[in-house]
Amino acid sequence: MRIVFTAITAIVFSLFGHAQLLWKISGKDIQKPSYLFGTHHIAPINVLDSVTGFNEALAASDRVYGEVEMSKLMTPEGQQQLLTAFLAPADSTMSKVFTPAQLDSINTFLIKNLGAPVQAFESYKPVMLQTTIASVLSIKAFPDFNPNQQLDHTVQLLAKEKGKPVDGLETVEDQIQMLTSASIASQAKALLEMIADEDSTIKQSIDLARYYRLGDIVTLQKMFEEDNSYNLENILYRRNRNWVKIMKEQLPECSNMYVVGAGHLPGDKGVINLLRKEGYTVTPM
Repeated sequence: MRIVFTAITAIVFSLFGHAQLLWKISGKDIQKPSYLFGTHHIAPINVLDSVTGFNEALAASDRVYGEVEMSKLMTPEGQQQLLTAFLAPADSTMSKVFTPAQLDSINTFLIKNLGAPVQAFESYKPVMLQTTIASVLSIKAFPDFNPNQQLDHTVQLLAKEKGKPVDGLETVEDQIQMLTSASIASQAKALLEMIADEDSTIKQSIDLARYYRLGDIVTLQKMFEEDNSYNLENILYRRNRNWVKIMKEQLPECSNMYVVGAGHLPGDKGVINLLRKEGYTVTPM
């Protein structure tokens, strides 16, 4: 039944144009409209060619905000911060956290899908491995993805080329805290769940890529909610609330484009609905 519902949802959203990645924010105390654009962090930049109104919205915006200012995250210092945060305490390395049988299962999955043994991740927290697996599988789902042209970063570069200020709704430290704050035990549990059903994990990556290309953020939301390995309060809902507080202060001042992961947009706790609850009009472009 769930598969049938998902297929129908995709068809309906495709036919009637309600599936959207780009939204306009207006009303209340806003003098000039602002915009909300949902990204997939592993999607190829040619996605922008299919988003109606994107170039016009970017041109009309005075500033661009990402989840984080990507140039800061991608500096050697930012990358070192991230790598250091992923390192496990001495008593929580892979061989200390998992049983030999579990390590064997993880290793089998890694060799098949990443071409790397579990020993390569011995010194890191389980979330490092989970993040790596998710990224590699997403890249496979987007065969035209170029690692040197990440979508969020590309939008920020386009903004800078047009002379627009670029900033982040969060700091590099905020992003690192979000990624690594869960307990080692919960990280280990999530990793084991991820590899337990290999076919399902791979299919999910393919489906996420497909529904993102369709702009079907409603089905993306349902996929996240049905996957128990996600701590949605930590990675989505808490951050959505924080971002909307920031947006409320900025929206009356000038026209902004907010560029965040598409999973943050839909649902009762999503950015779109939270803005509407604050009295703003949020409409698809």
